[in-house]
Amino acid sequence: MNNNSLKAHEKLFFLITRILKIFSLTICHILIFFSSDSTIASQNDNLNQNSPNIQIADHFYDDLNYDSAIVYYKIASHVMEQEQKWTKYTDCLVNISKSYLELNNFDSAFFYAKRANGILISKLNNDLIIAAEIDYLLGTIHGRNGEIDLSENFYFCALEKCREVQYDSLEAVIGKAIGNVSFSKGNYDKALQYYQDALNVEKSRSNPSDLLIASLIQNVGIIYSLIGKYELAGEFFERSMVLKEKLLENDDPHLANVYINFGRFQTVLGNNQEGFVLFRQSREDFSTQPLGLNIPDLPQFFLIKGQYTLLIVIMIKHWIIMRRRLSCIVKCEKLMTIFLDPYI
Repeated sequence: MNNNSLKAHEKLFFLITRILKIFSLTICHILIFFSSDSTIASQNDNLNQNSPNIQIADHFYDDLNYDSAIVYYKIASHVMEQEQKWTKYTDCLVNISKSYLELNNFDSAFFYAKRANGILISKLNNDLIIAAEIDYLLGTIHGRNGEIDLSENFYFCALEKCREVQYDSLEAVIGKAIGNVSFSKGNYDKALQYYQDALNVEKSRSNPSDLLIASLIQNVGIIYSLIGKYELAGEFFERSMVLKEKLLENDDPHLANVYINFGRFQTVLGNNQEGFVLFRQSREDFSTQPLGLNIPDLPQFFLIKGQYTLLIVIMIKHWIIMRRRLSCIVKCEKLMTIFLDPYI
């Protein structure tokens, strides 16, 4: 009898504990909901007071903290929509799309880009500069998603609009993107033409981007190397390398990229030692990055030299590194380049 009474008390105690736990969790969720709502409201008030200011979102974006950038861009976009500031509202939508694109969330990136395009048509009278930017963004989304033909179509639309309003600051970027698409299709002559046209456009600007010029020079060198014009290729690779060395810090992946491409070019010509020096330099530069990822350069060199034991050791080492850092690979997609890659 006592045992039964004890069991009954235990069951009652367990039931009361469960009820209290559920009740406390419910209260917590309610408090969190209202505190979050008030936080957003206060943030909206702050944005209203600052007319509204999205520097925080821009700061997060520049620091590659895209999740936080999205939160603040969305808060800002809500205020812009309420105040009917359609140009700034569209900018916020575009930046949200770009942030999702950096996270490889293509569906969300596409959704916000199309939403921005809808505002462009309905509220901004199809402003050609904004339209060119959105078309370029849509082309990039489709390209990153593997839809090359759609990507190229949007790039062509963006390029046409840029030329119509003489928006040269974006024209060179789009020309490079079309060149990249042509490169990926194996149409090297067409890629070369777009790279050269983009290079001429960027050089003619009043305030050109030296980094974009260096990148385009490298891409021209890549094409020359692939079509057998090695002397010209060497000249362009070296010009790109010298320019990037002046512009970039030693641990910048763009600099490592040009070392890889020039090193690969040297090995193609049979200059294995020169290629090895450049590969080693790219590895030393890139290994100082916070993520500590190594560019797979040495396997190529050991394969050329016939040192197969060292080749296997290095490949296993890189495999282990990649396995350990699998969670970082998506975020580092732009930094992980292959030999003769024109995309950086």
